[in-house]
Amino acid sequence: MKLKVLIAMTLVFVILFCPINAFSHEDEENNDLHEIDGVVIDNEYPNQSVFGEGIYELYWRIENDIIYMAMIGETTGWVAIGFGPITLHKGGDIVSGWVDDNGTVSIVDCYFPDMYPPHPHDTDQNGTHDIISYNGTEQNNKTIIEFSRKLITGDEHDTDILLNSSLEIMWSLGSTDNWRQKHSKAGFASVNFTAGKSSEKVVVWQGHAIVSIIGLILAIFIVINGAKLTGRIKGKKGVKTYKLHRVFSILFGLFMVGTVFYGLWIVSQHGKPILSSVHGWLGLIIAIFAILQLIPCIFVKNRSKIKIPHMLIGYSLLLLVILQVILGAQIVYGLF
Repeated sequence: MKLKVLIAMTLVFVILFCPINAFSHEDEENNDLHEIDGVVIDNEYPNQSVFGEGIYELYWRIENDIIYMAMIGETTGWVAIGFGPITLHKGGDIVSGWVDDNGTVSIVDCYFPDMYPPHPHDTDQNGTHDIISYNGTEQNNKTIIEFSRKLITGDEHDTDILLNSSLEIMWSLGSTDNWRQKHSKAGFASVNFTAGKSSEKVVVWQGHAIVSIIGLILAIFIVINGAKLTGRIKGKKGVKTYKLHRVFSILFGLFMVGTVFYGLWIVSQHGKPILSSVHGWLGLIIAIFAILQLIPCIFVKNRSKIKIPHMLIGYSLLLLVILQVILGAQIVYGLF
């Protein structure tokens, strides 16, 4: 009898004085960690990478066949992530989100078929919207966007996020909530979402551009100098026109060959196949033409026999280099 009374009193004590949620606290804590609420808290994501000297943060975790991600950008505009290939801003899968002045959160799942905005929704290209859940907030002049999607969505406009392999990404920020406007900041990285490792890629296109512009200046000078040699343009007396023409032709050839290999190296740094664009193929053609121009400068003694082909290749090179510089400027504008 005494034992039964003791057990009953113990049960009453537990019911009255123990918190109701004492046994479920851990489960609730786990639920908080997995909630898509537009706020990133400690231990919510096991993986984190920081890009652009801290202006863009990327968090993620993988559960079964779903990846949960959070983007934090130093902007009150939109933030986005593009899943490769992204070197020439072509053929990429983008998720972009923002929070407007009324606190409304929006997100788009889109695909860019070419290098210039706007980038149409997947659903506008016979694809599907594959964002499972999302939310966002703006705090301290930063935009936070959380979202989830399947690793492999089955949509041809989405890039598969494969386990145990690295994927090229492009991160970007917009200065306004208009996601169709060109980004204000952007960068590239390689991320292994399974291992939780990443490495930021530096785009060293400036050197490539400078050498290309120098090549264009040399091409213009060579054509003008060649016209002086043939008498189409009157030259100054005492100037060794032929010697200048020969020296600058050799310099031009070396610059163009070097520029092509420099450009191919930049492309290879992003895991893209070399010569995967019109810009790349045009650069190769220019390099071949430049080498052909060097032959009469170095090896041919009787140059009168190849005067016409030499002149035609020279004018063609000038036009091709001008076109190449224009294409390069368009690519830089599209990316940066």
